[in-house]
Amino acid sequence: IIESDASLLQRFDLAPYQFHTTGTRMGYKFHALTLDERPLIKIESEPDAVVMRYEFQHLNRPMPVKDAMPKMLETNSGKVCVAVLSREHPQGIASAALLKRVADYLQRDDIAQESDEITTKSAAPKLYRIVATVYTGSDPSSHVDKAQAEQAAWALAEKRHKLNGIVDREEVAHILYELGAKRAKVHEPAADVICQWDQAPYCTEVIIDVRGD
Repeated sequence: IIESDASLLQRFDLAPYQFHTTGTRMGYKFHALTLDERPLIKIESEPDAVVMRYEFQHLNRPMPVKDAMPKMLETNSGKVCVAVLSREHPQGIASAALLKRVADYLQRDDIAQESDEITTKSAAPKLYRIVATVYTGSDPSSHVDKAQAEQAAWALAEKRHKLNGIVDREEVAHILYELGAKRAKVHEPAADVICQWDQAPYCTEVIIDVRGD
């Protein structure tokens, strides 16, 4: 499991929400993305003293949660479901063990809202392919390297692999034009990939055909 610099930066940007409980959407996201990082706080009585004890987890691995999205299932009910996108599975499917770990952490006394009933569910992958034809027009200045084009498409797919994500066909074409294409035709996805709060777009294959005509 490798956590990207962008993912680490996202957790840094969410850091102010560490002082929040899970009542806010960003609060839920922060605590799910920083799983087990908050110390366990205990208050112990000793003769002539009250001791507050902070127990920190020994974390030597990247965060297993890639993204999280809360949703109140019924208006004003307090029933909140948190969708979890996992790093432990290529498509982001969260295991039962990870879902339990997230639920247990979000329901800690010092994190959870007393009025919230929290459940978790795995993200559902929405599968698609990127298939495109790049035309260079036999112009030396419009040369496009096939491997470089495929790498750029995979990078875009990884960037868009998040809950409630969108893969825009125009953006796919745009990255090919940026590489110097004279014209780019996107065949797949046939329409923009638009995901719900508990879905994440997942690219299964990239095929780029480079033509000189």
